[in-house]
Amino acid sequence: MIDGCEREVELLTKDGFHLNLKSKLCQYVALTSIFCNKKRKECTIVTHAEKDTERILRFLVIEQHKNSW
Repeated sequence: MIDGCEREVELLTKDGFHLNLKSKLCQYVALTSIFCNKKRKECTIVTHAEKDTERILRFLVIEQHKNSW
């Protein structure tokens, strides 16, 4: 879904890391960090285009709705 975004999408961690989620390596690092650590980490997704923000929000809402069934 991120690959379809027009501009950069970044993941900002509480530790101060900025990961470009358009990069496959950064995607791997981000997902590994989030799912391998038992503590839940706070992070922020930053987009640089309004269309990308809408795309990501729509994806998150739809996936949340699917998983609630």
